[in-house]
Amino acid sequence: MLFNTPLERQWTGGLWLEGPAWNAVGRYAVFSDIPRARQMRWNETTGEVSVLRHKVGHSNGHTFDNRGRLIACEHSPARVVRYEWDGSMSVLAERYDDKPLNAPNDVVALESGGLIFTDPGYGAHIDYEGHRRELQLDTAVYYWEDGMAEPKVLTTNSTSPTASPWDRMATACTLPIPRLPTIRTNRPPSRASP
Repeated sequence: MLFNTPLERQWTGGLWLEGPAWNAVGRYAVFSDIPRARQMRWNETTGEVSVLRHKVGHSNGHTFDNRGRLIACEHSPARVVRYEWDGSMSVLAERYDDKPLNAPNDVVALESGGLIFTDPGYGAHIDYEGHRRELQLDTAVYYWEDGMAEPKVLTTNSTSPTASPWDRMATACTLPIPRLPTIRTNRPPSRASP
């Protein structure tokens, strides 16, 4: 959306919608209806919204990785998953220090193939957006890549790490992450002052 482009309502059938991710190749957006534990799909060409997947663990944040596979943060069970090209699902991260994650919330895919995700535990506070349970880990931001047995903590200096996709990218850029490439954003150019 550039400058003062008017917003157009596309759909009104959800309870609590979160975590949009855009697939430029397929020209569709994926988002969650968290209380109903559904992933939804909006088709840009037809304007139609349909259920992509049922019973998706109260997924919230989504992104597409560098190979075009959908990544989702699930509140219940607390994990980060990837949907493979054959339709199967792979669990990428669900534990740290032999304890279950809180409730992964937002995720950013890096060009290198790695992921940065937040784990504040929102989906563990009330049953409406997950399943109520005691948290065993501090709120954290994690890094994960293929081959890791568990994610790596990047920071625990935030009490509520969550944001829009652009803010997440900006936050990720400020973290001291050794050996990771520069993170590029798809933020629209800022409007120049007159």
